[in-house]
Amino acid sequence: MIADEDEESGKNLVVKLSAEYGPEKTAFIRTNFACDNLLNNAFEKTLEHFQKIDVLVNIANSVGHRNWETEIDKNVKGIVKSTLLGYKYMDASNGGDGGSVLNMVCDRERTLATPYFEGCRHYLVAFGKTMSQQNHINTGVKIVTLFVNVDDVYNQNDGCLEKGRKNECDIPNLIRLARTGSIWTT
Repeated sequence: MIADEDEESGKNLVVKLSAEYGPEKTAFIRTNFACDNLLNNAFEKTLEHFQKIDVLVNIANSVGHRNWETEIDKNVKGIVKSTLLGYKYMDASNGGDGGSVLNMVCDRERTLATPYFEGCRHYLVAFGKTMSQQNHINTGVKIVTLFVNVDDVYNQNDGCLEKGRKNECDIPNLIRLARTGSIWTT
């Protein structure tokens, strides 16, 4: 299920994915990650349509807002709410089958990033690592964080990041093979 505010882009993505994987494997629902009711509805409709949820992909993206509250609502609160709902529906100790949460942090133009989005980026690293440590064993749900188009700021030598191939990522294999709590870059 593709869930997004941008209905046109979401439906275009469904057309592309349907051509590759089949129309029964894709659907779109309009949602707003800052609105609890719409976000809950997206998960309910996904469960109704596919009978289970096994992979959740959240995307944080700097939308160039000068309003720090909007940036944080979309990229921190929205991803936290979505991840918690993912745990609710995938939790193996609560009737789910386990699964994976991939939190992607996208930087199209690093020079335009706001200080608020930078804060969101750092938060999402810590969030993914600590949530996965606390919950993976009991729930069967793992969290992986992927930075897309990052620069050398995050390429530290402290073992925190695992480098992918430049500008490409095999997301299905990343979701399947990556350790819970791991952080990847493209």
